[in-house]
Amino acid sequence: MSKGKAPTNEQQVLAVKDVIKLDAFKGKMLAKDIIDNLSSKASETFDTSSKEFDPQPLIRIYDLSVDELLKLRKKVQNKIDDLEDAAQVTDNSRKAKFREFSKEFEEVQSAFETLEVGLGEVGNTAIRIGEQLEIIDKQISRATEAKSIIHSFMQFNVGQWGHLDDLRSSGYEGKYKVAIMLRRLLIVAKEIELHGTETAKMNIEKYSEDFEKSILEEFDAAYKNHNIEFMNQCAKILCDFNGGNSCVQMYINQHDFFIKDLKLYHPHESSPSRSETARGSSEKARGSQATDLGLIRLYAEILNVVKKEWEILSAVFPNAHSVLQQFLQRIFAQSIQSYLETQLSNAEAESFLLYLRKLAFSHSATSSLVNDLHRFDEETIFAQSETLALGSGIDRAFNDLFVPYTEGDRYIDVEHRSLFDRFDEALAPFFIGLSNRLKPKKDGKPMVSILKASGLNLLGDSQEDEGEKTPEELGLPSVELTIKLIEFHYESTRRCHELASAKELPNMSASLFRFFIEATGTRYVEASLNSIIEEVTMVDAKVEPDLHYIPLVKICFQILHLVQLHFQTCVLPTILISPVVHRECVLVKNEFIEMTETLVNSLIQKQIEASINWIVSLLGRQKKADFKPRDESYGANNTVTQVCGQCCDFVEKIHKIIVQSLDPENAKTVLLELGNSFHSLLLEHYKRYPVSQAGSLILAKDLSRYHEMFSSWGIDKLEERFDMLRELGNLFIVKPESLKTVINEGYLSQIATNLLLPYVSMRTDYGKFSKYERDLFQAPAIASTNSLNSLESTVY
Repeated sequence: MSKGKAPTNEQQVLAVKDVIKLDAFKGKMLAKDIIDNLSSKASETFDTSSKEFDPQPLIRIYDLSVDELLKLRKKVQNKIDDLEDAAQVTDNSRKAKFREFSKEFEEVQSAFETLEVGLGEVGNTAIRIGEQLEIIDKQISRATEAKSIIHSFMQFNVGQWGHLDDLRSSGYEGKYKVAIMLRRLLIVAKEIELHGTETAKMNIEKYSEDFEKSILEEFDAAYKNHNIEFMNQCAKILCDFNGGNSCVQMYINQHDFFIKDLKLYHPHESSPSRSETARGSSEKARGSQATDLGLIRLYAEILNVVKKEWEILSAVFPNAHSVLQQFLQRIFAQSIQSYLETQLSNAEAESFLLYLRKLAFSHSATSSLVNDLHRFDEETIFAQSETLALGSGIDRAFNDLFVPYTEGDRYIDVEHRSLFDRFDEALAPFFIGLSNRLKPKKDGKPMVSILKASGLNLLGDSQEDEGEKTPEELGLPSVELTIKLIEFHYESTRRCHELASAKELPNMSASLFRFFIEATGTRYVEASLNSIIEEVTMVDAKVEPDLHYIPLVKICFQILHLVQLHFQTCVLPTILISPVVHRECVLVKNEFIEMTETLVNSLIQKQIEASINWIVSLLGRQKKADFKPRDESYGANNTVTQVCGQCCDFVEKIHKIIVQSLDPENAKTVLLELGNSFHSLLLEHYKRYPVSQAGSLILAKDLSRYHEMFSSWGIDKLEERFDMLRELGNLFIVKPESLKTVINEGYLSQIATNLLLPYVSMRTDYGKFSKYERDLFQAPAIASTNSLNSLESTVY
């Protein structure tokens, strides 16, 4: 086609068909490529001579392309319709074939199920036939055996048993068959009750006895020759003949362990000697375990024998587990029981304590032996046979061994009796001392002189006299004796934990604890404190009180601490599993503590009252002229008055004892009460003695001495009180015209002036006071003191 000429319609159609064809849309088709190809075809027909663009060729090409595309789409759609029709026909055909195949499969399945049912019926029939055949076979076998047994029975009835003798002489297999035959004949002989069979029964029994005897003899010979293989054959024969118990008993009866002299396990050192008995009764020995060397050796031998014996038993007896059980039962029932009965009987004849100690040790040692045997059973026997040989049988043997000693209340009754004896023996010196203290003193001497004469030192100072008495010998509580009682109870509780069952333990432990509290609390601590309180109460006020009782407070609190600690560590673990018993024991313990604290408080109060009474007695020795000396220079040169010195010496003695005897908090409380009481006594005391100008210096020295003493105690409230008392002394020292200044300063400014009048009026120059000076102390109280009637209550 030449450029510049318009293409013909036929040429354009051919150009479009060359581009728009079915192959162009196969694979990866791009619309841009198709448009580019059409545009390229159209450009070939452009008129290049013309300067203007002519779109008509492109429009015609694209119009033709659209027409061609529509035709192509129609053609493709027709092809698709044809393919869909063909596919539908094919699918219908496939579905028809599938339905046909399904129907055939169902028929095959039905046929298979019918066949399976038929095979099942055939199988069941075969099983029934097999069972019937087995039954028939057994019946035939039994019939054959029955025939043989009847034949043998009839032969025994006529005294012929040669065929059995032939079997016996043919070796092990023959003897085994004879054993089976004789076992069955014995059964038949017992069941048949026909006239004329007595001879057969008698011959069968006699032959069986002879057969068993001969096998036992062979077993015995093999046993003595250590022929394990032949022993095993004999044991199997006898086991199938009658259980084999006869050869088991022969084996056990002839065992070296039961034949040798059991005195080997009763050494002299394990039997209770006189010295051991004395130690058990007098409690001089500290040990609480009656170690039995003979029992230890016996149990070591038993464990060693069992370990060795198992190897033999498992090789000899087909029922080795049962034989081992019988062997151990024999050991427990004969060897151990015999040994324990002898030892415990001898111990009981000596003392309850020795009996209980040996019983507890025997129980503990036997328990260890049982644990060792169980361990051997689990680690060795089970590993070899995959079966435990001992099981619970050995536990029953262990429990049966101690039933005669622990059944019911047998054990706890003996424990109570032993504890009672031990407590009585330990408390005997205390009871004697208490009785002596409660007796009226013929010489009229107070207890303090007796204590000093005896050398008793409750404050812990050194003592050199070897003949000095202990606190308990004087009827007084002591830590040492309490520790001894706690040791007794601890030993009993530990035995109780060993011997009592888990169910019985809380109640038994509680009963022992109640007994301990009764002895330690009521019979010992309470009785001692009551007697002391009674004695302190009866002390004559004109006699210096016995301060040696105050240290008992510290001892009593140490006793309470020991009891509390003992309860927590020893008693509590045994009663926790029973809330009721636990609550009861706590109440018993708390009642004891409260009772002791109440008595201790009463003792302290009585001692303070006795001390105050003695201070009152000392103050009563003050002379009227002590603060009104004749010599005016006496007051400047002299020290404190004799009464002040005596009071301070006595109060300082009390202070020392209280500080050493009580904890800081309680000591402070007691000293505060003592100081307050003493302060009150001094306030009243100085209302009764006239004071001169020279005597005021003596009084000031007394008050300074009191202030110095109480200030050294480090108790602020007491220091304040005696500061006020020292300032009160200034009322006697200053000149009358200076009194107003004194009463308006320091502690005195807080006191109503009319309350100071009793003191000021004791000045020897009070009669020379001016009206103004007297009015200072007659004026109404500055503070509200209508309800106060003393100087002390005004200030404090």
